[in-house]
Amino acid sequence: MGWLRRSLERQWYSRPDWLWILLPFRWLFQLLSIRRRRKQSLSSYQSSLPVIVIGNISVGGTGKTPAIIALAKALQSRGFKPVIISRGYGRADKAVKELPAEASALDYGDEPVLIAAATACPLVVGADRAAVVRYVEQRQLGNVILSDDGLQHYRLARTWEIAVVDSQRRIGNGQLLPVGPLREAPQRLLEMDAVLLNGGLFAAEWLPQGKTYPMALQPMAWVQIKSGRRVPLEQLDLSRAAAIAGIGNPQRFFATLQTLGFRGPTRAFADHHAFVPEDFSSFQEPVLLMTEKDAVKVRAFAGDEWWALAVEAHIPTSLIDRLCQTLVNVRTP
Repeated sequence: MGWLRRSLERQWYSRPDWLWILLPFRWLFQLLSIRRRRKQSLSSYQSSLPVIVIGNISVGGTGKTPAIIALAKALQSRGFKPVIISRGYGRADKAVKELPAEASALDYGDEPVLIAAATACPLVVGADRAAVVRYVEQRQLGNVILSDDGLQHYRLARTWEIAVVDSQRRIGNGQLLPVGPLREAPQRLLEMDAVLLNGGLFAAEWLPQGKTYPMALQPMAWVQIKSGRRVPLEQLDLSRAAAIAGIGNPQRFFATLQTLGFRGPTRAFADHHAFVPEDFSSFQEPVLLMTEKDAVKVRAFAGDEWWALAVEAHIPTSLIDRLCQTLVNVRTP
């Protein structure tokens, strides 16, 4: 079904051709989304802690995970004690669980394991975000909650909403699923407290004025997956390397590698792909490159020359100032 996925993505980010036959389903999706939001909002859970939701209105990767890591570190530097909650995409178990020190991506999800390792924040997963928040409150794990995704999970009331938008893909063809890549209409962004544009600023009528900020992902180092050893970017020989990516937008990662001098073969997998050793049997190159998100899923069988590219999201201080002022105003415990 890879050809179908590629065809969908091509039309989502250009002009639809045969996808127009799905227009009735697009109208049905919009109707159900509106009804779902109204119904969930009537019985939403209001936490005693401030809840900051970081997500997107489109499917696929926008840079949300690095943004959450950067926001958590910024709040820690300002004296707050953030707790991160997540659905834990791909988990067979839907129960509420706190990540242990040696959590596996198979049991808790790739993004939660990556975020917890990068921030050292308590991280709790569960399908019901309201139940996850109650778990955090009962155990007094922190004084502010960062929700990894969940903009469309209206059963949980929120203090602040932050959306991350890819500056290259933007909102694609502007259509809702399945004709386009959007979970909600573009105007939903006007309701956000802040919008982060991953890749640089641009103007659009569907962006909130005065609440739009640039975000840049900066490559920092290569991390040897097997040992965790970090080396400077220029010290790794990329002339005999291949690259894989199992993220929402693999081409963004491959383009970043090219800026570092990489010219080898690449292979894209579906987002959240559960890697097995056989996935890498076709590569002849001795060096294999991947994202940090992919690396947490291959540690058990990683080769000596498998490396992850560590990146860091740069977020304007003005956004952090606004967020912290909001947290002060709501009298964070």
